[in-house]
Amino acid sequence: MTHAPAVPSRFSRRLLGALLLASAFHVSTLPAQEPAEPPAKEVSEKVSEEFAKLRPLIEAKNFAEALKLIDNVLSELKTETYDFVLLAQMKSQILLTTGEMNKATAPLEESLTIAQRYNFLPPTAYYEQFYLLSQIYYQQAAESKNADTQKTAFAKSYEYLKKALPLAPKPTVDLQLFAASLLYNQASLGGAPDPEKFRQAITEARKGLY
Repeated sequence: MTHAPAVPSRFSRRLLGALLLASAFHVSTLPAQEPAEPPAKEVSEKVSEEFAKLRPLIEAKNFAEALKLIDNVLSELKTETYDFVLLAQMKSQILLTTGEMNKATAPLEESLTIAQRYNFLPPTAYYEQFYLLSQIYYQQAAESKNADTQKTAFAKSYEYLKKALPLAPKPTVDLQLFAASLLYNQASLGGAPDPEKFRQAITEARKGLY
C-alpha cells in the first residue's frame, strides 16, 4: 500500500513568492529583440510590466485571472529566455496552489530544462524544484489504481529525486524518509518484489536514522 506525502502548499507558496521577488530584479531596459547566445539572465521591460499586473492578482488569490495573464504573455515569448523560465515556473506554482497537480508538471519541467541549459538558477532552486517534481509524481503514483501508471509515475519520481539529492543543502530526516518510502514502494510494486530496491530503501532509511 502506498502513502503519498501531500505536496506541501507552504513549499509551493514560498517558491511562488521567490519567483515574484526574482521578477523585480535584473530588469532589462533594452527593447525586445532576438536573444543573444546565451540569453541574458534578466527580465525584459515588457514582462516586468506584466509582473506588476500579476502581483495583485496573486495576492488577491484571483488565480484564474493570473493564469490567463501568464498564458497570454507566454504565448508571445520565445522559450529560450529568462522571461519564459520565470513565467512557466510561476504558472506551475499557481496550478499547484489551486490543486491542479497533473497540469503543474509540464510547465515546471520545460522551464527547468531551459534554466539548466543556460544556468539561469542557483543550485538551491534546482534542488527545491527537482524535489517538488519528485513529490508530485510520487503523489500521482500513490493515488492511481492503475499499475502501469503507478510504475511510470514512481520511475519519474525517482528520476527527479536522484537529481535533487546531490543538490540538497544538507541531509534531512524528511528527505531520507521520502527517499526510503519511494524506493520501498517501487520495490513492492507488481507481483515480483525487487530485492535491490529494498536494499536501497534500507540504506536511505539508515541515513535518516543517523
